[in-house]
Amino acid sequence: MSSTSAPSISAPSYKTLAGPKRHWLKGNLGQFDSKCVHDFFYGVAREFNGFARIRFMHKNMVIVQDADTVKHIMKNRPERFRRAKVMETMFSEMGIHGVFSAEAKEWRSQRLLMNPAFKPSKIKAFYPKIEEITQRLIGSLNKQTQNIDIQDILMAYTVDVTSSLAFGIDVNTLASDEHYLQDQLNVIFPMLSYRLRAPLPYWRWFKLERDKKLDAALSEVRHAVNGFIEQARMKLESEQRQDFEQAENLLEAMILAENEDGEHFTDEQLFANVVTLLLAGEDTTANTLAWAIDFLVERPELQEQLYQEVQTHTNGNGPISLEQLESFPLISAVLHETMRLKPVAPHLYIEPIKDEQIKGHHCPAGTTLVCLLSGEAYNEQLFPDCEAFKPERWLNMENSRATASQLMPFGFGARLCPGRQLSLVEMRLALIELIRHYRFERNADSHAAQDSIKFTLQPEGLRVDLYPR
Repeated sequence: MSSTSAPSISAPSYKTLAGPKRHWLKGNLGQFDSKCVHDFFYGVAREFNGFARIRFMHKNMVIVQDADTVKHIMKNRPERFRRAKVMETMFSEMGIHGVFSAEAKEWRSQRLLMNPAFKPSKIKAFYPKIEEITQRLIGSLNKQTQNIDIQDILMAYTVDVTSSLAFGIDVNTLASDEHYLQDQLNVIFPMLSYRLRAPLPYWRWFKLERDKKLDAALSEVRHAVNGFIEQARMKLESEQRQDFEQAENLLEAMILAENEDGEHFTDEQLFANVVTLLLAGEDTTANTLAWAIDFLVERPELQEQLYQEVQTHTNGNGPISLEQLESFPLISAVLHETMRLKPVAPHLYIEPIKDEQIKGHHCPAGTTLVCLLSGEAYNEQLFPDCEAFKPERWLNMENSRATASQLMPFGFGARLCPGRQLSLVEMRLALIELIRHYRFERNADSHAAQDSIKFTLQPEGLRVDLYPR
């Protein structure tokens, strides 16, 4: 049963909620490392029964952990709830305001254009290309096997997959010594995260060195993406394809699409949505795979169990079909457990469009709600020994589908990530091939990866040694 409802005059204000002690000016700022703000949110939730008030400078926030309440909030987007307005403002300032940051009618029209690209039939048609790029990933690892930054390589892998699917262009980042597009994205996304958390938007009056680097990176990405757009337009014209249904990739679909007034996407909208696709396609998949490897280097016996599963269901080094991906339950369990403990999107900032009553407390329109998407990950009743990495629990767990539904690594409701199935296909295939070809150990001069929020949750300091099988 949901604990959100229409506002009641008699309901107590959210400002009466308990929470950690606050400084008179800074509030709760300074009580946590900004790279680990998610740990602060989850820690407060545990201390105050999943519902608490915090403050960053002048900004009050309400932390909401209860899965049913979070689901209800997410399910009622965009009619009653929306992303915090700061998200739309920041994306617009950087010129990347697309479907991810859009709201209401604007979001609906853009989402309708995105959905067809991620239909099962489209993923099936694209699967041979994913397989080709996955083999390229394995080949690239043969060049260097000691003290490698595996996350950086996985980022290159996902940039290649996303670029091929979205633009029909194989940028082949894995084969290049210079990760041109990836390097620019590695500047943009952390700065986006930084600006979303900044107490004051100082860059509107003066710019520091990091802001100048951001502007340069955005300019470089704009130049590259405009090239993709021009190539796509020339291809459409030369092949005389003018109908939306004739589009061969998402960029072509966006170029050909028309709204109800017969208008096409502007160049700014095309650019924004291309960057949105790179954001969604690069960070989520690559970081989950990297976290999985970080866990597996501590469990060599589990690596061997995975290898045996892979050997049982594959024929030597032959290709793995899309249908076969469902035949690796332990591989899937590793990914589920990784997403439980290290969700790349641990929380979302949501606000009510009108006054709402949440868990019996009055929350005026515009109140920032910090919705914890994996708030039940540390529920001992659902996940005994919850802090331990135990993929086996997903093999034996009773009613595991219902239990998994308490976690929302891809969001929930109408704005559920449209690329979630594609991401799962990429992750399963990549992990199968990595296990089939290599054994992983943590580099002797390295240590366990540290959490770092750079728009998504990334492993910092993950370096491994590979040993060919």
